[in-house]
Amino acid sequence: MCFPAVFSSSGAQRCHLEESERISRVISSGKTKHILLAKNFLSLPEIRGILDYARTRKWNLRVPRMLELAQEIAQWRGDGILSDNECALEILKSRHVAIVGLTDLPVGLMRHADVIVASDDQRIGTMAADYFLRRGYRNYVCAAVNVRGRAYRTRVERAGFSVETLPLRFD
Repeated sequence: MCFPAVFSSSGAQRCHLEESERISRVISSGKTKHILLAKNFLSLPEIRGILDYARTRKWNLRVPRMLELAQEIAQWRGDGILSDNECALEILKSRHVAIVGLTDLPVGLMRHADVIVASDDQRIGTMAADYFLRRGYRNYVCAAVNVRGRAYRTRVERAGFSVETLPLRFD
């Protein structure tokens, strides 16, 4: 079983098949594997999906508290790590720990991960626009200013409609 790799249109390096197969062998072989789930934030569907996958692969899954995440990553001696955090990845790489990145955002994670599993933001934006277009909406607004927002805007405008962008403030 190879971990699915979905990449955004940001030019992220694509996983080579041989590397995916190597990681798959390391993390999916018959004996119990010790895997650290080091993610800054987990939604309930993510937790369910990862736990279901771990059960079918005989994983002993360690999920540390968020406040102890950096220390856990630095001290990890298991078989693999699922992470969206670039903390201590060079150390883990030198110990030959299989690293599966759960996002394509941090540059350090992109550099050290064996495989990246990330959302395809271009496709998400296009799918959101198609959803509303199929239902016959005529007025469009977008609050996203990232790849998803640009894809949404492009698809709606290509269909002949304008899109109002809501300004976002993070202060």
